[in-house]
Amino acid sequence: MEHLVFVYGSLLDPTARREALGHRTTSPTVQPLVVPGWERAWNCLSSRTFEIVDAPEGRRFRRLVLGIRPRAGATCEGLVLQVDDEDLAALRRREAAYDLTDLSPAAPDAPRLVTFVPRPQRTDGLVEVDEPLVVERAYLDRCRAGARHHRLAAAAEELERSLGDLRVADPVPE
Repeated sequence: MEHLVFVYGSLLDPTARREALGHRTTSPTVQPLVVPGWERAWNCLSSRTFEIVDAPEGRRFRRLVLGIRPRAGATCEGLVLQVDDEDLAALRRREAAYDLTDLSPAAPDAPRLVTFVPRPQRTDGLVEVDEPLVVERAYLDRCRAGARHHRLAAAAEELERSLGDLRVADPVPE
């Protein structure tokens, strides 16, 4: 069965898609799409904590990654991946902190479009964590690279704007 999956973060990057869908011999078909009524946000709490460069030794930080959330009047630019059942299963394993959510328009004849939305128990603002939040530079760079690769200017701009005052940092090498 064929599935249409909207991606908006690190899966914009072809390398990340290859890693996630390593069982494939060819890359899935991708197409740019702007989804109305949703916005990209740095709101998904990773289970991963780490020390960062230029912080006191022993101080742990909580990694924050991209999510998508509904917001009237907003739009989110990303890609639609055309995937099969095996691909969707691989994406679900990779995106375990997210719920697969239907974005399909109300029109009954339109194809079903899904995306990954952070689960409430992993959403910043709904769950409190002890550690300060940080965006890992390598993750941000991967999102930026994907937006550039596909010439998604609005996505690239939104990545930067949505960072706000969040700290971007490198983990201390292990």
